[in-house]
Amino acid sequence: MRAGPGHRIGRIARVLPVYESHAPSALPPDRIARLRALLPAEGTPLLVGGAPDLAAAPGVRSCPPEHLGEVEPESLGGILLLDDAELPPLPALLASLRRVLGGAGRLAIELRRTSLRELTVALSEAGFVVLKTEPAVQARKEPFFVRPYREGDEAQILPLFRQSFFVERSPERFRWEYRENPAGNERISEAFAEDGRLVAHYAGYPVRFWSDVSGAPRTLPALQVGDTMTEPSVRH
Repeated sequence: MRAGPGHRIGRIARVLPVYESHAPSALPPDRIARLRALLPAEGTPLLVGGAPDLAAAPGVRSCPPEHLGEVEPESLGGILLLDDAELPPLPALLASLRRVLGGAGRLAIELRRTSLRELTVALSEAGFVVLKTEPAVQARKEPFFVRPYREGDEAQILPLFRQSFFVERSPERFRWEYRENPAGNERISEAFAEDGRLVAHYAGYPVRFWSDVSGAPRTLPALQVGDTMTEPSVRH
């Protein structure tokens, strides 16, 4: 069944469309059933990736990634994602999944093409937090998006620094400390709220240590953590 113009796929308790495909099955149905058991028992989880015949697993509905736009926002209690080579790039795909997953929903991912490290970073940047990695990666939505520093972020970093430490930090000082350090640059992670507001900042600047503990003197790289701060409204 294909959705007609203007049709919106309903809440998770309603029937979701199963689209025709000639792609081979990525996983046996019993594996899908085991993955499904990782998700909340309420409702029918959505299967993204793999061939529709996998939807034969109990209580699983199949939907190609390109049709996720037809699913109502925050209408799903659980999503199974098969990490197949034919899927869209992770950032766009995870953004679509986050839009349709309910606030208490769970995302289970069967890793196939992506490393665990790459997936963990992508999930953090897309507004998810990893709960477990075995027997599959399990994640839930977070109200924050965590990513590395990008040029121009100091427009929000410096006001947060002033709010947190009651000291003015100039753009020149920030650039000298974090972007023009001969030992290394931009070791910064940041958390943003859904409205784009910076709410947390964790940073360090590389320094060199000299050691002769084990015999021959040598220089060791290290990271001096500093300027760690959280916006007061999200502190616990």
